[in-house]
Amino acid sequence: MNLYGLDYSLLDVGFDDPTLIESISSPHRMYRDTRHREIDEEEKNLLKLSSSILREIKSDSTPPKRRHDGLSPLPLGMDWSPPPRNWNGPSTIWPHDFQTGWSYCVTVPSCSIFSESGGSEPVTFYRVQVGLQSPLGVTATREVLRRFSDFLKLSSDLNRSFPKKKLPPAPPKGLLRIKSRAVLEERRCALEDWMTKVLSDMDFSRSAPVACFLELEAAARSSFSESSHQVPNINLCNGDSSSDPLSSHTDGSSSEAFHEKNNTEVHQDCGGSSKSCESVEASDTLASSDLQFPNEALVFLPMEEQQKIKRVKDLESELESTKTSGEESLKQAIFLETERFTNLQRDMEELGRKYGEMEDEKTSLVKENEALRQESDSAKEQLKNLQKFHEESDLKSKSVIKFLSGKVKSLRISQSALQQELDRVTKERTLSEVTTTHNGSDNVTKITDDEWRKMVRDAVISNAIPRKRGNSRMRYDLNTTDDDSPDSSGTVEDDISSRKKL
Repeated sequence: MNLYGLDYSLLDVGFDDPTLIESISSPHRMYRDTRHREIDEEEKNLLKLSSSILREIKSDSTPPKRRHDGLSPLPLGMDWSPPPRNWNGPSTIWPHDFQTGWSYCVTVPSCSIFSESGGSEPVTFYRVQVGLQSPLGVTATREVLRRFSDFLKLSSDLNRSFPKKKLPPAPPKGLLRIKSRAVLEERRCALEDWMTKVLSDMDFSRSAPVACFLELEAAARSSFSESSHQVPNINLCNGDSSSDPLSSHTDGSSSEAFHEKNNTEVHQDCGGSSKSCESVEASDTLASSDLQFPNEALVFLPMEEQQKIKRVKDLESELESTKTSGEESLKQAIFLETERFTNLQRDMEELGRKYGEMEDEKTSLVKENEALRQESDSAKEQLKNLQKFHEESDLKSKSVIKFLSGKVKSLRISQSALQQELDRVTKERTLSEVTTTHNGSDNVTKITDDEWRKMVRDAVISNAIPRKRGNSRMRYDLNTTDDDSPDSSGTVEDDISSRKKL
């Protein structure tokens, strides 16, 4: 069993002999139902199975010491070989003995620029030419188109598959997208040298990522398919032995001729990643083989090999349907993603507009808050000044009230004294009048009355002078106007004149 879970030989090809089809149709129906249930799972676990087989091979057997030792897990047990210097079609001479087994080589002869639909930038594809040589020395070639990113992905896959081995560094990726012929030619040469260095290692050349990248299985299958069209007279029948050397199945020699297709299938292989796979068909004429079989050659095909051939055809049809459904799903997913991105972009524009409006509102609110803050600061300053003035006024009023209360007390004391003096004078006058009445002398009474009036007037005047001084002092302390002084003095003088009249 090889890397892909199939046991290939020279007879594992799609011959169109009716006898073969009738012989394998009946037993094939018995396995058809169970096979369909296993196809999807086998395709998903292909790389996992190949890795496990490689680990089992490494653990159960010693590593190969040389190429073409029959231990290669690649289709037909092929091994890498340096490419020939000159290509001469089917009779190309390779730098090794072709009888050792199947060989393949890799070159990057040219590159092409394809323009994709939709007006996008052109894409550069490098033509990777895979040459196959049979044990009979017949050479066939097949080309696949690969982008530069595919080479970088191959490098990363090899690093993951062989973490302990040192892989040659891949050509660097340019910072600028320069599509000049000189740059493309330089990169093509660098990629070809890098592929040669990578395939020079036996483990790398026999790995699954390299086989998927070069599509070695498709190359071998297409070669056998073309050879079956070129040799329609070969009779296929069931048997156990044959005297013809070409019909021996156990001797390991090949008896098939190659003829490569005129149309080369170009695939951009994803290698199990999440990227989409594209198919690009290029009409390039490849080398073919002219070797023919004798008409009387007999080839025996065991039942197991017949079932494998039928299984390969079914897998191919299932793979095509899977690719078609995958492309449709990918297109639908791309459409949905594009629509979602458009809606998201529209929402982002709407949010940007609302954000601008909110920024303008925020700026106006900030200005208003700044104006209100300034007004609040000025109001606080005024309130502070008013509080200070109020405190000063309270202090001044308290001092004035204290002073006035003292003056009122002094005036009340003087008033009581004057009242006592007036009472005393009144009593004395009453006594004098009584005395005068008793004496009966009018002259004496008149004189006495005049004296009493003079005494009272003098007392009132003597009491009015301190009162006037006290009023003047009070007006001065209360910061009254000077116009009030004549009024007060006039009041005092009126009081004095009234007392004089008495």
